[in-house]
Amino acid sequence: MNYVMGLCKGNKDWVTTLRDLQYNVEIIEQSIRTTGSGSQLVKPDVIKVSKKRNHAIVIDCKSGGTDPQQLERYKTLTKEDVLRWVDVPSKEQFTFDVCIVDFENNHKKIEGKTNLPIIIFGDKTITKSNKFSEPNLDDAFSKPIDTTGMMPPLDYYPFSEFDEDPVIIPRLLRTMVTLAMKKARGGPDVFDQAVFSTDEILEKIHPLWKALSQEHRETLRQRITKIISHLMHAYRDLAEQLHNIQRDGFRVRGPAESFTKLCEQIIADSEGGLEKWFK
Repeated sequence: MNYVMGLCKGNKDWVTTLRDLQYNVEIIEQSIRTTGSGSQLVKPDVIKVSKKRNHAIVIDCKSGGTDPQQLERYKTLTKEDVLRWVDVPSKEQFTFDVCIVDFENNHKKIEGKTNLPIIIFGDKTITKSNKFSEPNLDDAFSKPIDTTGMMPPLDYYPFSEFDEDPVIIPRLLRTMVTLAMKKARGGPDVFDQAVFSTDEILEKIHPLWKALSQEHRETLRQRITKIISHLMHAYRDLAEQLHNIQRDGFRVRGPAESFTKLCEQIIADSEGGLEKWFK
């Protein structure tokens, strides 16, 4: 998801193929009930829109094989279904493509199983199989795109609710420190659970928070709230250290050093899973 999102961002270390065609991330992880032949439920990872072209790319990212039934469900998706979730200049002229995204080392599991366009990320190239309906888009991927020496982005979509604790906890701890520092300057209290339900806080963790579907935001809120509760229960010193930062900021060196060590311990412990703390 990060690789394909990066294609429409201005990242100097990554290719900007979709940005050059004026595509932007419109919505992430949105369930869509189709109204085509036989109502079905699909949940694309990302929908990107180019208002200039009145065109959307409905993207499904694959890390394993392709479910044939899922591909059949996407065939029932109509432009009216997509238009419920995107904003375009002309609904009459609007078109869209469903696109599969995968990695080169996984591609043989998908190859030949669909006529949908597929964007394939390799170690040094980005390639495409099958055709997009939008001519300029299809042309942009008609030849392999060289990514030699480039660094794929990893922060546009840092984690989902399904990612493991070691992926989420470091980012969450940094956000809690940010809250504590704000409190030292008169901001909200880090121990007010309500602050973790606000878009302001979660935007710091998820850069594209505003593009996440409402359903996906809620699942992430629940996951983060649960982890915070576990951290506070398992590490009594965490609350004390955060109180020190809220009171003094990082003016005193001692609390900063002890807090760093505590965070390192939490991250190391999380690699075994939060559940082991309660055995």
